[in-house]
Amino acid sequence: MADKPLPFEAPEPPRQTKQDSSLASMNELAMQISATSRRLRVLEERYTNLHKKNQLTDQSVLNLTKEFTREIKAQGQDMLDLKRELEDMKDKMKLAINELQDCAKIEDVQIIRKYVDLFDFVKFTTPKDVERIVEEKLSELIPAQKAMR
Repeated sequence: MADKPLPFEAPEPPRQTKQDSSLASMNELAMQISATSRRLRVLEERYTNLHKKNQLTDQSVLNLTKEFTREIKAQGQDMLDLKRELEDMKDKMKLAINELQDCAKIEDVQIIRKYVDLFDFVKFTTPKDVERIVEEKLSELIPAQKAMR
């Protein structure tokens, strides 16, 4: 009964020869190399995928940087345009202020109005009126002088 294992005992592995053991170790080594090769391929794929993602991210960052730079330049140009327009407006305002300072003030206009009302130019005569009046007076004086002589 010694040759037969008991039901609760593990069977003894068959005895290996030197050639079998070296073949087994070669198989085991081949399996380890194969497993390592598979793991290496998976790692290479992961590395490649990460590299592609990194390149895509870099390209996106470059594109965004170019776009932001373009927008910043446009904003800077807009600011320069606004500054020029503001300077033009300031110059025009100064010109308008100078023109208004040269205009007559309300007090000056009121003073002139008082003089105009005081003189009442309607009562003044024209040169024709003066000639007519002189002729009338002369015509009156000439008969009176003839009568006196």
